[in-house]
Amino acid sequence: MDLLPSDLGSQVSKKTSRSLILGLGQTGLSLFNYLIKFEQEPIIFDTRSDPPCKKELLKKRKNPLIISNLKEIAFDEIRLCYVSPGFDISHEIVTKLNTHNIEILSDLDLFLKVHAKKSILVTGTNGKTSVVSLLQHIMKSLELKVKSIGNNGFPVLNHIEDQLDYFVIEVSSFQIERTKSLSSLVSVLLNISPDHLDVHDSFQQYTKIKKRIFENSNFKIGPEGIGLDLDFIMPEITDHEIYNQEAVKRILLHIGLKKKSIEEKILSFNPPPHRLEDISLNKYLTIINDSKSTNPHSLNAAINKYKNEKIILIMGGVKKGSKF
Repeated sequence: MDLLPSDLGSQVSKKTSRSLILGLGQTGLSLFNYLIKFEQEPIIFDTRSDPPCKKELLKKRKNPLIISNLKEIAFDEIRLCYVSPGFDISHEIVTKLNTHNIEILSDLDLFLKVHAKKSILVTGTNGKTSVVSLLQHIMKSLELKVKSIGNNGFPVLNHIEDQLDYFVIEVSSFQIERTKSLSSLVSVLLNISPDHLDVHDSFQQYTKIKKRIFENSNFKIGPEGIGLDLDFIMPEITDHEIYNQEAVKRILLHIGLKKKSIEEKILSFNPPPHRLEDISLNKYLTIINDSKSTNPHSLNAAINKYKNEKIILIMGGVKKGSKF
């Protein structure tokens, strides 16, 4: 298997030519570890004085070039740039890169060049992690080699050399926005409601970004009314757990699994923590931890599940541009 993308390999021989990585979080570190296999050590730019993965990088490399001052970058020596999903793309450095005609890619660009035909992409305002976790559970139970990766905390490039049947990839709006070329076996948009409007200019822009998940996809699954030609339109189901299960069934039926086997394996699934998680201490008071509800749409779904009960609601956090 060729793990070296063609545009990456075309300029490796140029000793003065280096890649630039924007952001040294988990994704930035995975980019560094991947690129170092093929080229001169990449330069890292991060505006933070102590980036999250700096200590981990220093365990492997004695003197990596980590820059926080824009003026220290020689743009004529940069051939490609790779941006982390959490990096602010309104930063001045992005304008500089565009001025110098330096292409900006993401880790997902690199991964999908190698594994697009095995990749199931899942996005949506809510339910992404639950769906990719359920997909992995069922597929593994049916003896398929699979891993759920991406926005769920497992950077895709850490798994680019894995020999698997399928890759189930959770994709956020930030990842989509920073990815130039999307391609997949199956793509799923679970739902869209206002979120991250403190970063995206408007709900319209957020929606446009989310809908890019369908680019170059062999099978497209999404909700009704998004103005796109889909291969399967999700039915209107108010219970979000059943809705997510229906999306999972449709994905797995498409790749050839049997409905009865899928439904049997759903019953043995334990959802990820912090999602309608019962943490009750006694039989007199039911305590539900739904701290992964980080927007009004998700919170409303949780409340509806217990609408016939007396509810004490405790919540807090950042509004992210949402209206309550």
